[in-house]
Amino acid sequence: MRHRSSGDVGSLDLGPGCAYFNLFGGHKVLLCPEISRAARGLLDWTQEDLAMRAGVSRSTVRDFEKGRHVLHRSSEDLLVAALRSAGVELMPAGEGGPGVRLLTHAETKPCAT
Repeated sequence: MRHRSSGDVGSLDLGPGCAYFNLFGGHKVLLCPEISRAARGLLDWTQEDLAMRAGVSRSTVRDFEKGRHVLHRSSEDLLVAALRSAGVELMPAGEGGPGVRLLTHAETKPCAT
């Protein structure tokens, strides 16, 4: 089965519900239902918490995490932004991932100049 992917990677067969998110610096992070659930677990967020913080419906999060559909690019962008703003780092395959980790306060703080 072929699925939509965002960024400049073209159409890839990533399996149900998976998509690439093109981060700053050109890193491509695999955003799958499993990654979304893991990120929520790190934050102790419900699907409703993530939906509210991302500005999407709970059914969007629920259906994506259950593999019922692939996210629209705009919804994907909102989910990733909400997770990143809460301190979750989405790690690309080959760089310790695919996976997620919770950044420490020092890692999320901008450097002083």
